[in-house]
Order: sequence, then C-alpha cells, then structure tokens
Amino acid sequence: TVTNTADSGAGSLRQAIADATNNAGADTITFNIPLSDPGCSVVTQVCTISIASPLGINTPMTIDGYTQSGAQANTNATGGLTTALKIEISGPATGSAFVVIFTSDVTVRGLVINHCSTAFQVDIGVSNLHIEGNFIGTNPSGTQAAATSRGIGIATQLGGAEVFIGGATADKRNIISGISNNGIETGGNFNGSNTLTVQGNLIGTDISGQAALGNGLAGMQI
Repeated sequence: TVTNTADSGAGSLRQAIADATNNAGADTITFNIPLSDPGCSVVTQVCTISIASPLGINTPMTIDGYTQSGAQANTNATGGLTTALKIEISGPATGSAFVVIFTSDVTVRGLVINHCSTAFQVDIGVSNLHIEGNFIGTNPSGTQAAATSRGIGIATQLGGAEVFIGGATADKRNIISGISNNGIETGGNFNGSNTLTVQGNLIGTDISGQAALGNGLAGMQI
C-alpha cells in the first residue's frame, strides 16, 4: 500500500514497486494516502507523486489508482467519461514515467500521468500489459494539457509485444490527449508476433469527448 507522495522511501510508490518486484508472484499495489500529506490538495483531493526518475516495472503486478479514496472508475460505455482520479504521477520532465521491461501480466489503472517525456515506455518481450482507466497527458480533471511529450511508446522490433490500451468495458477507457508528440506510437516494424489492441479510449479530446485537446503529431502512429 502506498501511503505518501514521496518519491522514495517507506510508503512511497517507488518502494511499493520494489517490494512487489522482490516478492514472488503477482502483487497488487493500492493507495491510501491521507489528504494531510503535503503532496495532496484538500480542495481537489488529488495527491501528486512527483518522480525524479522512471519507475521500472519488471515483474507481474497491478498498480491500481482506483483504490485511493474518492477515486471513481468511468461508467459511460460511450461518449464522455465520468472518471474521477485522485493519484497523479508527475514527471520526470526528461524521462519516462513508467518503463515496462521484459515482463508479463502487468496492469496500470486509475492514474493521471503527466509532465514527463513519455508516460509509458514498453520494451520488447512484454506480454499481457493492460493500460486502462488512466488520464495520460492531461491534468487530473481531464480538461487541459499537462506538458507530456509522448504518451505510450511500444517497442515492436523482434516481436513479443502484447499490449491492451483501454478495453471493452467502461472502466478501462483512457484519455490520451494534450500530448505534444504522438499519443500512441510503435516501433518501426512488427517483426515476429505482436498484438496491440486500442479500444474505447478518448484520444485527442477532453473528458467530455466533445472538446478538442489534440495531440501534437498524431493520436496514433503505427
């Protein structure tokens, strides 16, 4: 359980990922950060974790931002989102926020990810990765851009990438918007076996689905 907004140390997200990495089997990381934490806003109830370097994921785990008090998964199957997210991952400005390396069975859900050069960098050899219910590139309310250079970058060379962005149910729908380059991009080729599913997301709009919040180059570049 993540209990503070510190970048490292006991109770931090980085420490929770390290503990999950060292623990055999798949783990679930949940959030229970009090609003008295200096990184939280008592007005919006959003807790911001500012990271100085990438968070590396290399063993099976689920990071579930929906577990933070006040968070709510989207209930609309189409159109705008009703999502309320309370955990924001901010930075690093010159590196990736999450790096998924040579692993399988990873789910990251219910987070706001912004102010970084890449929200997710997915390496080759990754299978069964689910990126769902997140706001990627926007502020916590999903209404404005928040200084993100690239959304999701997927390495497809040599094969083995299996990535699901969004999904068939309402709670899995992401926002991928306000990004200065590509919202989603893959490597230069699809050698071997690659599976990329993009479903149900808002790409290039705000949370309402009605107002433009475009990505600078392309929503998706495959």
